[in-house]
Amino acid sequence: MNDRPSSTTAVLIGRLGLAAIAAAAAAASLVAWRNGAAPPPLGARAPALYVCPMHPQVTAPVPGDCPICRMALVPSATARAAAGEPTTLTLPADKRLRGWDAISHAKRFQSSLEMRAPAAADGDGATGVALYHLDESQLIRAGEEGLFSPSSGPRADAPLGLPVRVLPGPPQRWDDATVLVRFAAAPGTRLAPNETGLLKLATRQRDDLVVAEEAVVDAPDGPYVLVTADRRTFRKRPVEVGSRLYGQAAIVRGVVRGEGVVARHTFVLDYERRSGVGVGL
Repeated sequence: MNDRPSSTTAVLIGRLGLAAIAAAAAAASLVAWRNGAAPPPLGARAPALYVCPMHPQVTAPVPGDCPICRMALVPSATARAAAGEPTTLTLPADKRLRGWDAISHAKRFQSSLEMRAPAAADGDGATGVALYHLDESQLIRAGEEGLFSPSSGPRADAPLGLPVRVLPGPPQRWDDATVLVRFAAAPGTRLAPNETGLLKLATRQRDDLVVAEEAVVDAPDGPYVLVTADRRTFRKRPVEVGSRLYGQAAIVRGVVRGEGVVARHTFVLDYERRSGVGVGL
């Protein structure tokens, strides 16, 4: 079966903040997906030449000020890389990043994960898509059953939700941290075409490799961390991040167990690395 949405009309997909998933599963925002077009592939963003150092979602092709915090926009990672931005910062010989919580070591973290995600039915009323984090999608199996709760409210004949089943096939990448998982209505069930809602799968145990959430730098060209082995030399390393829960960010790819990453003063150290204020290698 084609793993792309079959809807030929507008489909709204809710982006759900992870804290809201754990607390009340309320959508944090909505993004429009029009005419069944697949999202752009990862890394296909148009290059932004300038970005706000505090709000990486604010970008511009020319210098200016951030409309949120009024800070001056700085050259983006794309522009800095073209200019030879240092990837490493080394502090003077007598300096170290101190504090027991200044470094977060990648570790296994177990927790109970409620598999609830924003979802939308396709225009045919028979299939739909749900938006799950990368680490969550790795726990999902083709054929498993779930419940789709329409945003319009429960139906009289299905007060707990409409029964659906996960379709086979690899999830489709949506952005840096999420994928689209396709599902189909159970026999005898029909979804309201293009209706949004929530997909709930069985709760399961999560055992992710995690670092402190504040260690992740969310940049326009993708998240990264500052890896260090001696608290003096810090190296930028891109990572793939999944869900963020209980102050921990699940790392799908990019670090190995036991590695240390900066979890305090990250902004200052990263600014020094990017600007070349420190001793870059």
